[in-house]
Amino acid sequence: MNTLKDIFLVTKQVANYLGVSTSWLEKARGNQNGPAYHKVGAKVLYRTSDVEKWLESNRVTGGEADD
Repeated sequence: MNTLKDIFLVTKQVANYLGVSTSWLEKARGNQNGPAYHKVGAKVLYRTSDVEKWLESNRVTGGEADD
């Protein structure tokens, strides 16, 4: 659910936050593998809560970390 605390970020901001390239994020979006997003005209916007939800759904436990 969207709350007033949610803000919208552009692709570059989300890529910086996640520590990935913008091209990786664009590919993930095309493969429907990345965070949920909104299209407003030609602009792609990510809601902060959707990015956090996506991160949590990709959490790995049990020592499988790859740095």
